Amino acid sequence: MLKQAGRPVRLVRTDDSEEDFFAVIEQTWKKNHLRFEDKASLIGRYQKEYYYYVGPADVDVSALTEEDTLYVGAAAFQFEKTEEVAAGGTVQFYRGILKKIKEADGNVFGR
Repeated sequence: MLKQAGRPVRLVRTDDSEEDFFAVIEQTWKKNHLRFEDKASLIGRYQKEYYYYVGPADVDVSALTEEDTLYVGAAAFQFEKTEEVAAGGTVQFYRGILKKIKEADGNVFGR
């Protein structure tokens, strides 16, 4: 189902492993719409743009670190929150909240 409804994404982990799969990514339009300033993080600046994520059961995003990055085309995202959705004791899919990373800049703190 995710192959039909989702889009291709690439998950890049801090251990340099990569995984390609399909996921549904949708922007949260009504939340955080009054926060216009960018914020700095260790992996770059990010905008106050948040997205819903629904991904496959075989890609456990609940075990990711803060530095792991999800790419959708050229756009980079970091997971803010994740959870598994299970039925009958079996994980059916993972869902979460992503924040969009504006740029990868080693000088995000002005040093």
